[in-house]
Amino acid sequence: MGEKPGAGIIAASAAFAFGAGLVTLVCPGRPVCCPYELMDSPVPPAATNALALGMGLGVPSVGALAWLDAHPDAACVFDADILKYKGIKELILRRKKVVLTPHPKEFATLLGLCGLGEYDVPYIAEHRFELVRRFCATFPQAVLLLKGANCLIAQGVKVSVNTLGSSCLAKGGSGDVLAGLVAALLAQGYGAYDAAVSGSLAHALASRRVKCSYGMTPFELIEHVKELESLSR
Repeated sequence: MGEKPGAGIIAASAAFAFGAGLVTLVCPGRPVCCPYELMDSPVPPAATNALALGMGLGVPSVGALAWLDAHPDAACVFDADILKYKGIKELILRRKKVVLTPHPKEFATLLGLCGLGEYDVPYIAEHRFELVRRFCATFPQAVLLLKGANCLIAQGVKVSVNTLGSSCLAKGGSGDVLAGLVAALLAQGYGAYDAAVSGSLAHALASRRVKCSYGMTPFELIEHVKELESLSR
């Protein structure tokens, strides 16, 4: 939780709805209006095995960075503001299991901070496969989920394309839902690549069940995620 706590609440609610047994909002500046099914704490609980960081965060706190340094084995989703942190390259290199979920503008910033070139969003749209492969060659242990009309999920030399999303996923808050879904799967023991692919697929399939795309809210999207289990029976 940071400057915009709503984003963290959305991500945490999505994680809880997607199978994570216990979900805690980390709120250094307590109190916060926490949904009843979630817990809150000034620091991550001792048993934390997956962390989603960056949604509405603003500038990362010293405490958050210290926790990451002290827990290199904890799986992480890096989204939104953490992708603009000047030390992001070192954070990625130190993680054993990490998924990054930028949209194209955040990806442009990320590439620059990692020393992989300065690009604008139109260039990224035109050359996204090339740039994704360049990023993954530099960080082979990391998984990159580049959001867009067709999401790219990549690790090492593997690249998957999710073409099932809908236009409502461009609405504010939908990316926070995606971060929560991926974090939930990491917490349940999925590998980083499988968590990113499965989380992106669930996100897209849920969006296709929305009846009013322009009126969708993140919590409506989460409700449709809950319906996906019945589709597989």
